[in-house]
Amino acid sequence: MSTAARRLAQGALATYPPSFRARYGAEQAALVEDLDVSLRTVLDVLLGSGCAWLRPAFVGEPTQRLRQRRQATVSTVWVSWCSVFVGSSALLRLLEDPPPGGFQPGRGGWLVLHDTVTTAVVVGWVLVLAVGVPLGVAALRRGPNVRRAVLPPVVALVGCAVLLVPLFAYAQAHWVGAGRTATAADVPLWWALLGVCWVVALGATAAWGTVGFARGLRMATFSAERLRVPTLAAAALVVPMAVVVAIDLSVLVGTGTSVASPFGVAAWTVAAVLVAAVVVSATSSVRAAAAPTAAR
Repeated sequence: MSTAARRLAQGALATYPPSFRARYGAEQAALVEDLDVSLRTVLDVLLGSGCAWLRPAFVGEPTQRLRQRRQATVSTVWVSWCSVFVGSSALLRLLEDPPPGGFQPGRGGWLVLHDTVTTAVVVGWVLVLAVGVPLGVAALRRGPNVRRAVLPPVVALVGCAVLLVPLFAYAQAHWVGAGRTATAADVPLWWALLGVCWVVALGATAAWGTVGFARGLRMATFSAERLRVPTLAAAALVVPMAVVVAIDLSVLVGTGTSVASPFGVAAWTVAAVLVAAVVVSATSSVRAAAAPTAAR
């Protein structure tokens, strides 16, 4: 058990924040090698990792601590925004396709909620692109390591867009253009397989981009002053995130989704993760706003 637990503990060490690993990673790894590791040790390591993410410790001069605080906030909100965008889209799709009896998502108050979600998502992405694109371009100039972290998921995203073209063209020609819904008999095997590949590739690219862009930001080591506007934008992004998640919860309640069913457990678990993303983002933004700035 000790050997297996040691490997688990070594894997758990990798879950610590990068800044924490840079300062204490070697010491922790040596400690794990010297101890008689048990499953309790693994749990302690994971608990410490969670605390390190929730209460990061920043070191150095005041300006350096401010830079690290803002960098952490921008990265945290970016990851949370991606989680909310993907998780909310998947959750609403599962809840409404097909909709339960008596639930009409395209009419009345539910239509208003849909329009509100769409507006919040558009506002959020406009904010992300308006601030993130200049920041990303500046990051790419910081060296090849940053480019290796940022450019591959961008290229993969372009590949996903190209892969979508034949799927969309066929659907437009056979179903959408004819104003009808496709049935199982209408879907050719190649289209179904290509659609599955596209979904998998898009999901992998989304995860890759989420982690890659946050990693690229850390490697770029922007100054505290350069991160001031992105930090303010991150705080503003919490608002559309909260709107989207609040509507997700209202749809869950409105559809009568019960935690007693397997689907209900999954749906409410996703909702809980989305709520946690908003809370973590808001907390990180408040901490960044409260960080002392006099010594910049």
